[in-house]
Amino acid sequence: MSLYEIPLVLRADLRAILAESLTPTRVSERKKSIILQHATSTNLRGVMCTAFQPGAYFRPHKHLVRESFLPIQGEMQLNFLLRDENGPYTQTHQLTGAMREWIVVPAGVDHTLQATGEDSAVYSIFHDVYDEATYKEELENSPPETAEEEVIAEYLRTIFSDPRPF
Repeated sequence: MSLYEIPLVLRADLRAILAESLTPTRVSERKKSIILQHATSTNLRGVMCTAFQPGAYFRPHKHLVRESFLPIQGEMQLNFLLRDENGPYTQTHQLTGAMREWIVVPAGVDHTLQATGEDSAVYSIFHDVYDEATYKEELENSPPETAEEEVIAEYLRTIFSDPRPF
């Protein structure tokens, strides 16, 4: 099974998964919901549907393996936090559910998602065995997801102060 065949496999359950994912985002203080699934292919072990609303905060993190995103609904930004000889900078990629394109985050690249439209949702696939205890490493000095909104807003303003085109 290739990466590009996954949407066809998941399409039958898409409406039910979206409904299950989006409903709690509308009332949750965290404004997001993650439903972990598992693919049957031995190459694609971790599959999750993440639904979120504007204001949801995903602590910047990286994975030891590459991760692929398929935007399935709404509007969002995928933010890469990178570093070069001039220091840290960000690259932002605008995503919509209408794109139907996979976006690949290479292993070891810090990233975060932000909803720019209501009822946004994305499928994520981890290209290795999923282990909840080790699948991600959060960026040091980033506020926890339970931090006050003002603290998170200031942090995001700081890390996105040097955006560069994607």
